[in-house]
Amino acid sequence: MNKKLSSLFISFILLISGLMIFNIETVSAAPGWAATITSQTSTTSYFNSENMSMLFDVKVTITDVNSTNKIYQIRIKAPAGYVLDSTGLQPPPPKDWNINYANSDADGIADAKKIAYDYGTGFYSTTTTSVTFTVRLKSVSSSSPSGDKWTLNAYEQNLVNKHPLSVPNALEAYTYTDNSPPTFRIRYIKTPKLDYNETPDIVGEGKLTINIYTKTLQGPPTVKIKTHDGAWTKDTDIKISPSGQSSFYTATYDVPKDPAKNGLALLTVEGKDLAGNIGNVVSASGWNSSRTSATNWAPTIDDSDGPTFYIDTACDTPSLYKPDQASLIPNNENEANLTFYKISDLSTERPKDPGQNNCITYTIQYSTSETFSKDVITQSVDINESYPDANKARFCGYSNSTPPNKYNNWYITWDSKPPGPGFSNLRMHKSQALANGTWYWRVSARDALGNQSPYSAPRKFLISSSAPNLFSPTDLSLLRDNNVSLKWYNVSLADSYNLRLARYDSPNITPDFSYDYTLYPDKIAVNNFNINALSLPSPEKLFGYNTSYSEPPTPPIGRLEDGVWYWQVASNLDPTSYSDFWRFTVDTTGPPAPNLLTLTDGQVSQNKRPTFTWTAVSDTNDLSNPVRYYIQISGDPTFPKAHGPANSTFSGTSSTWSVTYDAWKSETYQRGPLTTPNFVPSQDFPETFLTDPGAAYYWRVYAVDSAGNRGTNSITRNFRVSTSPLILWGDLPGGSDKKCDGPTWPTDCKTGNDLTRDQLALALRSPSNGFTLNSRNPQLEWRHSRCDCVVKEISSYIIQYSTDITFPPDKTTDVSGIFQVLGINPDNNLYVNMGYTIQTPLYNGTYFWRVCAVDTAGNRTQFTAPWSFTVNVPDNEQPGTPQCSASIPCPSGFTCQAGVCVPVVMAPGDLTITVHTTTGTAISGATVTVDGTAKTTDAEGKVVFAALSGGSHTINNVTASGYNDHGTSSVTVNGATAQTITMTAPGTEGYVWGTVYFDQIGAPAPNILIDIFNQSTDVKIDSRLTTSDGKFQSSPLPSTGTYYIKIPAYEKELRDLQPTSLTTGEKIIILETKGTVTGIVQDDGGQIVSSATVVLKKYPGEEFVDTKTTNSIGQFSFDALPGTYVVTISKAGYDAYTSSSFSVQSRQTVNLQTVLGNIVLNSIRGTLTVSVKDDKGAVVNTATVTVRSSTGVVAKSFTTSGGTGSTQLAPGSYRVSAVASGFAESLQQTTNINSNQTSSLTITLAPATGSIRVVAKDPSGAPLSGASVYIDGALAGITDANGELLATGLKLGTHTVRITKGGFTTVEEQVTAGETAVVVDTSLKKNNLVLFLAIGLGLLILAGALYFFKFGKKGTGPKGRPAPKGLSLPQRPGAPRLRPHRHKGGLPPSSIKVKKKNL
Repeated sequence: MNKKLSSLFISFILLISGLMIFNIETVSAAPGWAATITSQTSTTSYFNSENMSMLFDVKVTITDVNSTNKIYQIRIKAPAGYVLDSTGLQPPPPKDWNINYANSDADGIADAKKIAYDYGTGFYSTTTTSVTFTVRLKSVSSSSPSGDKWTLNAYEQNLVNKHPLSVPNALEAYTYTDNSPPTFRIRYIKTPKLDYNETPDIVGEGKLTINIYTKTLQGPPTVKIKTHDGAWTKDTDIKISPSGQSSFYTATYDVPKDPAKNGLALLTVEGKDLAGNIGNVVSASGWNSSRTSATNWAPTIDDSDGPTFYIDTACDTPSLYKPDQASLIPNNENEANLTFYKISDLSTERPKDPGQNNCITYTIQYSTSETFSKDVITQSVDINESYPDANKARFCGYSNSTPPNKYNNWYITWDSKPPGPGFSNLRMHKSQALANGTWYWRVSARDALGNQSPYSAPRKFLISSSAPNLFSPTDLSLLRDNNVSLKWYNVSLADSYNLRLARYDSPNITPDFSYDYTLYPDKIAVNNFNINALSLPSPEKLFGYNTSYSEPPTPPIGRLEDGVWYWQVASNLDPTSYSDFWRFTVDTTGPPAPNLLTLTDGQVSQNKRPTFTWTAVSDTNDLSNPVRYYIQISGDPTFPKAHGPANSTFSGTSSTWSVTYDAWKSETYQRGPLTTPNFVPSQDFPETFLTDPGAAYYWRVYAVDSAGNRGTNSITRNFRVSTSPLILWGDLPGGSDKKCDGPTWPTDCKTGNDLTRDQLALALRSPSNGFTLNSRNPQLEWRHSRCDCVVKEISSYIIQYSTDITFPPDKTTDVSGIFQVLGINPDNNLYVNMGYTIQTPLYNGTYFWRVCAVDTAGNRTQFTAPWSFTVNVPDNEQPGTPQCSASIPCPSGFTCQAGVCVPVVMAPGDLTITVHTTTGTAISGATVTVDGTAKTTDAEGKVVFAALSGGSHTINNVTASGYNDHGTSSVTVNGATAQTITMTAPGTEGYVWGTVYFDQIGAPAPNILIDIFNQSTDVKIDSRLTTSDGKFQSSPLPSTGTYYIKIPAYEKELRDLQPTSLTTGEKIIILETKGTVTGIVQDDGGQIVSSATVVLKKYPGEEFVDTKTTNSIGQFSFDALPGTYVVTISKAGYDAYTSSSFSVQSRQTVNLQTVLGNIVLNSIRGTLTVSVKDDKGAVVNTATVTVRSSTGVVAKSFTTSGGTGSTQLAPGSYRVSAVASGFAESLQQTTNINSNQTSSLTITLAPATGSIRVVAKDPSGAPLSGASVYIDGALAGITDANGELLATGLKLGTHTVRITKGGFTTVEEQVTAGETAVVVDTSLKKNNLVLFLAIGLGLLILAGALYFFKFGKKGTGPKGRPAPKGLSLPQRPGAPRLRPHRHKGGLPPSSIKVKKKNL
């Protein structure tokens, strides 16, 4: 067979998934007989050769026998595209049949051929007869016609008369692929059962039948059930039938009556179809569309119940509400209103589907006997509790739209029912009239599945016709007024009343007035209060007592203190029969002031609707929670005319707003009540209020408790809104004209996308990229534009340096603040240079750094591209990474010391091992081997291994004649140590053994510690670690004992375990994989808090689970089992923090910032006091003090008055500096702030110094190097090759500057030095004095010669004045004064022109 045909055959075989199943109904052929044809597949689930046979049966049924209709031959013809193997290779025919080769043409090559089978004497019978033919199919073409069919003909003896057997469509040649895995539709059959549409059904205890509908499978599917406790069924727990091929299976499961298994159960089904596809998908739950009200929603065979169902084998007992234990039912026609809470049951918490019975039967009993043995009255009612709104539940049997709320003295709602969601779950039964005396009552419930609850514990109540009914304050009232009037209903024939009034500190503790009344604080007993002593209040049946003016006692009680009060009243008809007590709370104190978080004081916001946040507060005395908040915003710090929506207590009533800022300054915007500690102004907040960039705005918050008491205002903070544009990033410092335009800031500054707008031009400068430094504290320098329109918008800078070019947070140091101005860039005076010296010494290595600027609104520019530098200092290598820390624990058996994991040191000692039988009888002569050393037990069954080293030792084995070997185990020696070993006799031993999995069967849990305990003594007798496949096995144990196991790391415990052989009794344990809890702790200033102690506790109950310490970036992390937890966090200097509860699921990472919001520790602040003096000890009255964190971030800035100033700071280390007018900024001093303590600093300021830069030039304007510069007569230096010299450290004021060089005219100027450099830019002229002297001298010599020749011989000369003795030089003209220039804001100009004079 060629490759193409073979591939077509294999392809088609895969397409039809293993051989089609042909189901052919009985069809008529010729009169008197009929045929049924059924095709079968091979039992193999896939084809492994092209010669695999195709089998089908021909079943012939004779219905009308006569000789002419005998069957002598049957011919089977394949459809087009199907190639039958040659006749010689066909399987043997059935018994008594032969292949007729003459009438067969199957040759293994051509398709649509036939095979003929002969029956020698003819084939017929008066009974049902069947025969099976096996035909071998050689290949199938994937292009076979889809409409062709198999052909079967039955021939009479002459082989001419034939009777075609009509073949139905099921035998058509198919060319489709069956690669769809089977799916499963499930129906749960049980009575009773709560049958829901799209949600899981609920079943009770007993046999559950599970009907499984699917495509034909090779065999029964695998069915497992996982119950609510995580346990999976065993293979023997579920029985499935039939055992062979089918498309319908039935599974049976006995629902256990085990409270731990109540809840959602998961059904899994997995099976393999005839094509080999494996499926495990169970169809979702849903009723068939034929299930309607016309059939009363009766179940149908086509329903689907889904992969889950609830197990409910128990019913909760209702909780009793009122009357309380020993309560008295006052004058109330002797009827008791018995109220209890509806039960929480699976059947009551589900949505009510049509036709579904969710009825709960409540039964109430009341009797004069505590044991309910006499005078028992029993009443029952059915209530459908499946409605989400518990107040809308219905009595069963009522389906109309307005069912009654009362039925046979049972009530779902009633007029005096307490309001609120917690009380909507109450149900009430009004008793019949009861005789005065003591009664008992109790309640039980039965759910729709027939689960019956036990009765509740009985309560006692008293019936009295002499005790009054209380009226007000109603029970649990909250009062702002401490002048309290107590009112009650009149009791007929009563003349006076006794009143009890007591204060108790906890509203959850009930005072029992039958005990010694003096036990309660503020006890007040008003006896024989005459009803005529007080005019009757309205209505007339009420009587009352006012604590401020009613008597007795004399004088009156007066106003009541804040707290929880209890009261009750008795009439003179029976002074011992008091009414039930009622409680009320007096609260006249408002809540504390909230702490403001954001906006911070002085913050600049670019959002015209900024977000305000503050800390949540509770009522001062915790009497009137929750509190509500009100926020006020104004342009006036006195907050005049508070506007806002009206509320009953404090705010104004105006809701209209002024539209101008000037009007806004005299009004206040107020909003509340707010339920959360944050606020974003809504659309009614006019943005025009916040458009003045120079204006300050003020805000504060106060709280109001539930009683209506207003708390104190928070501190007032100011803020402003910046309307200036973001700093423009770019390379041109002065816009397109590359110069600073010198506009008036901010009105003339260009904004937006103006191409000529001044740009930031931020760039790194030093150390240059890749430079190597011999310094642990490098100075980093950068430059940017010095134009006012840029500089005035910069508030600070952020520097980052890291050992990683990606700047990950854990390897990056952030420094922000206002750094040192180094001066105008010497390369281009359009830039200014800035600098920062790294404070923390760096270890040797390569570092990366970058800078960004922050504008006045807090917006960051982009960071510069990073540069690198390398620190290379001798003996400066970084210490090795520690093996362990608070966040990196050591493995078991080790402890962390100085960052290194060292073994836990166990004390050496003697190990005493006692060997006994299961009955406690000592076994002498037993051989005990420890660490390879064998010893024999004495008569008491003891053996001592002396002076063993501390730590773990191996008990290699314990053997004794007539007993099973104990096997290998371990023991830890820590001082004197004792170990007991129990030996079992052969045939009496057993084992506790099993397999541990994670989450589901099939995922083994290795290396899990299993502790095994004797259940009767609670003594641990063995410990094992699970193997790599999760298995564990105890040492031999007495088979008659009872044991339990613990898995400490997963809080798992299995009890009541009986040792078994190693072939039965395997324990399957499913552990839920732990989840992870992470968080970051910060303080109320937004700074991270390291080294804080974080404790994980279970909730409720707060059982300790684990403890961690936050790392250097405030992080902590726990591994936790699924459950509900809280964390508590503490650190010295901070208030303790306890979180809300949160849940952890298996394999889930819970980020507490996401679940709970920011974790904030509120600092217990300390005080910093700073005194500022000059270098002579005199007080500097006004100075600006800047406080920075240890990382350089500005934490606070304040101004001193009279030489001192103070501020409040969170605990920590700070760097403090000061500056004042006329003084240089001081060096930073370090101080530590401790909670509730004052730290004092004295800062000394040195006078500010100035500098003068000299630029000397020759007459052509070229730099003049080598010129000497004198300041105040002292040589300051020599100009460099650029003709420049910078003189620094000069006192502020006027100085004489003289510039001189040989051959040039000396220049002298008067210059005023300031805090910024003053530039002297001057030219020196050539000095011609020597030339003039030489010419004069020559003329003098010439004149003398002439005189000598003319007069010398005569010895006389001409008459006249004597010649002068030297040249007379002209006097110096007056020197014009230098005009020094001090830039009044921003950065200095590029140069200052000065006039000069020649010397």
